[in-house]
Amino acid sequence: MAWKVCAEEVASVAMKVKSMGYGLHGHDVRVSVCACYEGREGHADLERLRALLRDSLREVDHRALWEAVGGEGTLEDLLEYVVKRLGAAGVRICEAAAGVPGGWVEVEL
Repeated sequence: MAWKVCAEEVASVAMKVKSMGYGLHGHDVRVSVCACYEGREGHADLERLRALLRDSLREVDHRALWEAVGGEGTLEDLLEYVVKRLGAAGVRICEAAAGVPGGWVEVEL
């Protein structure tokens, strides 16, 4: 069987997405990630996943998103940053999402 274990956390960030015409503004961004595994290998550790996500978001919390993660500071840039950080910690992320009230972006890996 294919399994997913998911965790979510919230970070407060400043955003300024010029390509979409958005000036400086702030958001509480909800970020969720899912780690995938087969069978019962490894029994994915929910608490470890959440702690790693929390640690990754600690680097961007209460900061300008474009400075913290690079790029234009979009939600997509944030997800790429988080997936890369968790991958470096040995976690295979298969889904990730980031959203603000009223909308979100998702990526399947």
